[in-house]
Amino acid sequence: METKRDEVVVLSLNTSDREDLRIKVENVTLVSKNIYMFMELKNDWFLLFLGTFSSIVLAAAPSGMTVLMGLIFTQLQNYFKGEYSSLGAYLADARLSCFSLVLIGLGSFIFSFFSFACYMQLGERQQSRVRRRIFESLLFNSIPWHEANKELNGELVQINRCIEELRVGVSICTGLAIQGILSVVALLITSFVYSWSLTFVIISTLPVMFVVVMFMSRKLAKYTTNENDESSYAAKIVDWVVRSPIIPRMCNAQTIEYEKFKDRASRSKNASMKALVANSLNLGALKFLTLMMFVQGFWYGSTMVRNGKLSAGDVVTCFGSSLMLAQTISGLSEQIIVFQEAIVALNKVLAVLSKPCRSFNSTEGLIVPPYCRGEISFRNVSFEYPTRRGRVLDEVSVEIPAGKHFFVVGKSGSGKSTLSSLLVKFYSASQGKVFVDGYDVERLSDDWLTKNITLVQQSSSFFNDTIKANILLGAGNKQLSEKDLRNVIDTVLLSQFIDELPAGLDTVMMYQGISLSGGQEQRLAIARALIRDTPILILDECVSALDESFKSIILTSIKEWRQGKTTIFMEHDYQQIQNDDEVIFMENGEVKETGTKDQLLKNPDSKFSHLVQIQQNMIKDIFSDEYELFIGLETNPSDRISNAYFNRVTRVFSNFFGQPVGHNAENNPIEKKRDSWDTTVETAAIKERPQNLMSIIQIFRLMNRYLCHKSLIVVGIVLAVFNGSCNPIFSWCFAKLLAGIVPVDSYVGSARYLLKWALLVILVISIDTLTLITKKIALGYASERWIYLIRTKALNKLLLQDMNWFSNKLNKPAEISALLMNDSRDLKTLVSSLLEVVFTGIVVLTLGSVWSIVIGWKLSLVAISVVPLFLLSAALYARLLETAENGYKNEVALTENQLHETITGIKTIRCLKLESHFISKFSEKVEALQCEGTSRAIYIGFGNALSLFLVYVAQAVILYYGMKLVSEEQYTVSQLMEVMSLMIFALMGVSDLMQQIPDISRGQRAGTYLIRLLGLKSSPVEVKGNLKPQCRSLVPVIEFVAVDFQYPHVSATALNNISFRVSQGEVLGIVGPSGSGKSTIAMLINRLFFAKKGCIRYNGVNIKDIEVPWFREQVTLIQQKPTFFDGTIRENLAYGMEGVSDRLILRALKVTMMDDYIRSLPEGLDTYIGSLNSVISGGQSQRLSIARAILREPKVIVMDEPTSSLDPENTEGIKDLVDKQLRVNGYTVIIVTHSQELIRICDRVLAIDHGRLVG
Repeated sequence: METKRDEVVVLSLNTSDREDLRIKVENVTLVSKNIYMFMELKNDWFLLFLGTFSSIVLAAAPSGMTVLMGLIFTQLQNYFKGEYSSLGAYLADARLSCFSLVLIGLGSFIFSFFSFACYMQLGERQQSRVRRRIFESLLFNSIPWHEANKELNGELVQINRCIEELRVGVSICTGLAIQGILSVVALLITSFVYSWSLTFVIISTLPVMFVVVMFMSRKLAKYTTNENDESSYAAKIVDWVVRSPIIPRMCNAQTIEYEKFKDRASRSKNASMKALVANSLNLGALKFLTLMMFVQGFWYGSTMVRNGKLSAGDVVTCFGSSLMLAQTISGLSEQIIVFQEAIVALNKVLAVLSKPCRSFNSTEGLIVPPYCRGEISFRNVSFEYPTRRGRVLDEVSVEIPAGKHFFVVGKSGSGKSTLSSLLVKFYSASQGKVFVDGYDVERLSDDWLTKNITLVQQSSSFFNDTIKANILLGAGNKQLSEKDLRNVIDTVLLSQFIDELPAGLDTVMMYQGISLSGGQEQRLAIARALIRDTPILILDECVSALDESFKSIILTSIKEWRQGKTTIFMEHDYQQIQNDDEVIFMENGEVKETGTKDQLLKNPDSKFSHLVQIQQNMIKDIFSDEYELFIGLETNPSDRISNAYFNRVTRVFSNFFGQPVGHNAENNPIEKKRDSWDTTVETAAIKERPQNLMSIIQIFRLMNRYLCHKSLIVVGIVLAVFNGSCNPIFSWCFAKLLAGIVPVDSYVGSARYLLKWALLVILVISIDTLTLITKKIALGYASERWIYLIRTKALNKLLLQDMNWFSNKLNKPAEISALLMNDSRDLKTLVSSLLEVVFTGIVVLTLGSVWSIVIGWKLSLVAISVVPLFLLSAALYARLLETAENGYKNEVALTENQLHETITGIKTIRCLKLESHFISKFSEKVEALQCEGTSRAIYIGFGNALSLFLVYVAQAVILYYGMKLVSEEQYTVSQLMEVMSLMIFALMGVSDLMQQIPDISRGQRAGTYLIRLLGLKSSPVEVKGNLKPQCRSLVPVIEFVAVDFQYPHVSATALNNISFRVSQGEVLGIVGPSGSGKSTIAMLINRLFFAKKGCIRYNGVNIKDIEVPWFREQVTLIQQKPTFFDGTIRENLAYGMEGVSDRLILRALKVTMMDDYIRSLPEGLDTYIGSLNSVISGGQSQRLSIARAILREPKVIVMDEPTSSLDPENTEGIKDLVDKQLRVNGYTVIIVTHSQELIRICDRVLAIDHGRLVG
C-alpha cells in the first residue's frame, strides 16, 4: 500500500500547467475594493493613456471656448470704441475667432471620440474580467458553498446586472469624470486669471452643492441595494417557473407563484421609486444652485464693469468659465450617482467572489502521485452535511482493493452516495480519513483525484449541445476514433436509437432538440464514463431507470470493460449482483456486512440475505416462465423486436388477464411496420432572436394597454412642456442680463435694470426647478408602474404556456429572468427619459425658434438651418446604435445562459473534470461579447463626439453672422445675445436627445423582446375547458382513442395510434424500452400537452373540455425525476394547497415510510431542501414526491418510475401502498415502470415500443 515518496509531486499555487483552470485566492479576496480593481495596467495602459490624454485635451475646450467668447466680446467692444480702422478689419478678426471656435469643435470631436471609445473599451475589458472571475469563482467553489447559497439562481440575474452597472462606472462615467475634473481645474484657473473676486462670488454655492450630492448619493445607495435584493428574489421565482414548469402546473400553484412574484416585484418597484425621488431632488437642487449663480455673478460683474474695475470681455470670460464650472460640477454630481451605483454593484460582485470557502481546485502543498492503482480505504469515517445536523456516516471503515469490483448496497438514505461524495472531495469527513492508494484524499490534488476517479450519479446533467458532444465530454484531451465511439454506444445499447435520428450523433439535445427518456440519459452518462475509463469508476444508481434486462446486459458489459480496474456499483437492485461479487451492505450510515453475495446469503442472520429474499419473493409469479417472456420484451440490445415476439407476449397476457393488452376503441389494426415513425428533425419552426427591433411608436402602440396612470403621464408631459418653456425664457432673461454688462444708456446696465431682470431670473429658476423635480417624479412613477405591470403580466403569460413553449431555445431560464428583471429596467427610459427629452426638446426648439424669429429673423433662420443637420445626425446615430445595441445584448444573453447552464450542471462538471472545457466555452462567449462591445463603443463615441462638434459649429456660425449683423447696425447687441441664447439652448435640446440614444436603443430592444412575451396567447392546454365530469359506472376513467403525438421542434412521432381504457379503481402498468413513449403517455394523461391527433377522455369527457385546475386536482403525476424548489419540506409537500396541517403531512409521510426520517431531522418539516441539497437521497426524494401526490387526495395517480431509486424494502412498501391502500380506497393508479415488483400488482399491463402499443 505504501508508495515511494520520492515519486510524489507536491503542487504549489504557481504550478504553470494548472494556471488556466485555477482561481487564485489572492485574485478573489482583493484588498483594494474600488471599481478599478479589475484593471490590468500591463494590458490596459495604451487605452488608459489615450483615453486620459484625450480627456485632458477635451477638458481644455470649455476654457478655450470661454476665452474666445470673451475675446469676441472684447473685439465688439473695441469696434464700437473705434479702435478698428474699418468694418472689414473687425470682421476679419471676428471671422478668425469664430473659425478658431470651429477648430476647437473639431478637436473636441476627435478627442471626444477617442475618450469615449477608449474608456468604453476599458469598461468592456473590465466586465469581461469580472465575468470570467465570477464564472471561475462559481465553477471552482466547493459543493457545500453551492448548497449553502440557496438563492444563487436569483442572485445570478442581479450579479449580471451589477456587472453591467460596474462596466458603466469604469467606462463612460470614468471618462466623463476625468474630463469633468480636468475641466474644473482649467475653468478655475481661467476664471481666477480674469477675476478672482468675481470667481469667488459665483462659486460660493459649491460647498452647498457638495453636501447635497453626498447626502443624496448615500440615500440612493441604500435604495438601490434594497431594489437589488428584492429583484433577486423575484428573479429566483422566474427561474423556478421557467426551469421546472411541470411542478407549478401539477400542483395548481401558478397563482401562488404569481402572487409571490407580484409581492417581490412591488417591493422592488417601491425601492426604485424611493431612489427616483432621491435622484430627482438631487438634480433639482443642483440645477437650482447652478442657475442661481447667474444672479449673483451678473449682479457683481455688472457693478465691477460700471466701476471700471473689469472690462465686459473679462466679465464674460470669467462668468462663462464660472458658469461652465458650475455646470461641469453639476454634471459630475450625476456621475457621482452612477459611481455610487457602481460601488453598490461592486459590493454585490465581491459578495460572490470573496465568500470564505475552500476553492475546489486549490492545490497548494497537495500531493500528485505518479499513477493511480485504485485502492480505496475508509477508516473510521464519520460525516454530517453542512446543511443538516446529525451524522450520515458513523465510523465507517471499508477496504476496497485495487482492480476489484464492489457493490455497495443498502436502503435509500443509508449513506451510499455520501461515500462517493467524500471520495471525490465534494465534502470533507467530519472524523476519520479517506485514502486512495494510501494517500489521505485531503492531501491529494483535486485535479489528480478527478483525473483518476469518475463518479456517475443517478441524475447526471446534459448540456445544450449535440449527443456526440455530450458523450465526448468524457474524452477530455484524448483522441477518440469513430470506431471507439461506436463501441461505447453499442455497449450502452443506444445504437439503433441514435441511428434512427436523421442527424444521428449530431442531433441537438436540450433546448429545441430531442428530449431523452430517463433510461436513455442514464445510458449516455455511462457512455461518457466508459470513454473516460479512469482507474476508479463509481456508478451511483446509474441504471435505476432501465428495465431489468437492459440493466443486466449493461452491467455485464461494464464488468467486462472494467476488468482489472476498481469499479464500485452503488445499487439497490440485488438481482444484478452475482454470487461471487463483493458486497458492502450499509444501514443507517454504518457498514453492517461485507463479503461476497454467496457468503452473505449463507448467513441466515444476514440483513442483506433478508432483503434479497424480500426482493425474490416480490418477483415470483405463478406464470414465471411466461412473465420472463414479457420482461424479455426489452432484452434485445439492439431494440429490434420481431412481430412474432410481440404476438407471443400478447397471447401470454391475454391468457392471464382475459383481455387484450391494449384496447383499440376503433378496432384499428396495429401496423406491422415502423417505417412511418418519422424522425425528421424540424428546423423551420426554430425561431431566432429578432435582428430588427420595433420602432418606438410600435412599442408604445402595442404596450399602450399596460400604461397605467396615463393621467400622470399627461401631467408629466405638461410639466415637461412648462420645464422646456423655462429654457427659452431663461435664455432671454440671460441675454437681458448679459446686455446689461455693456451699458448703452442710463437704464440698461443700471441697478434698477439689473434688479428687475435678476428677480425675473430667480422666478424662472424656481419654476424650472419645481417643474424639473415634479416631471421626473411623475414620469418616473408612471414608468415604474408600467414596468411593474409588464413584469407581472409577462409572468402570468408564462404561467399559461404549455410545455412546448419552454423547450424553445430563446426561453432559457437565465434569459427570461434577465429579460423580466434586468432588461425591463431599460424600457423605463422610454417613459421616464424619452418622453421628457422629446417634449422638452420640441418645446425648446419650437418656442426658441419662434421667439428668436420675432426678435430677429435673419440670424434666427441661419440658426434654424443647422437643425436638420442635428436631426439627420441623430437619425443616423440611432440606426447604427440600434443594430450595435441589439447585437451586444444578444451576446450578453448568450453569455449569461452559459453561466446558468454551467452552474446548474456543476456536479456533473466536477465529476467529469470538465472545468477547462466550460472555461473555454465561457471564454468564447465573453470574447464575442467584447467584440460586440468594441463596435458599440465606436458607435457611441462617434455619436457623442458628433453632437458636441455640431454644437460648436452652430455656435460659431450664429456668433459670426450675429457679430456681422451688429457691426452693420442691423442688430443691436441685445438682439444678438437674445437670439444666440435662444437658439443655442434650443440646439442643446436636440444634442441632449442624441445623448439619450444609447438608453433609447436599449429600451427598444427590451420592448421588442417583452412584447414577444406579452403577445403570447394563453395555451389551450392551460385555459381551455369548463366541465367537471363526475365518475360514471361503465365509463372508463381514462381513455385514449387513436392518439398521435410528437414533441415540438422534432417531428419524430412519439406516439402513434395509441388506444386503451382505464377503469375506475384499476391499477394499470405501462412498460416498454427506454424512449418508447411511456412517459409521454403519463404527461398526456396529466394534460401537460394536447395530442396531435385522436382523443383523450376523463370520465367520458374530452380532457380539452375540462376545467384545468379542477382536472389537476383529480389527476396528479409523480415524476421520474423528483423536483423541489428551494424551501422547507413542509412548503414543498403542501405546495399549491391551503390550510394543510402538519398532521396530514406526517400521515402522507408515514405511508411513504419517510416520517421517521423527517422526525429525526433537527428542523423536522422546516428542514430546507432544494435543487442542490444534501439532506435527502434520490430514493428519499422519490418517496417525498409520492407523499406530495398522496397529500392532494386525487382520483387518479400517474406514477412515472416511482421506485427506480428505491431499495427492495422501500419498494415493497410502495408496492403495498399501491396494492393495499390506494387500490382498496378506490384510487385509479397508472404505473409507468420497469420494476417487476410493481408490474406484478398491476391488474393489466400495456406494452409500448417505438410509440406503438404492442398487441
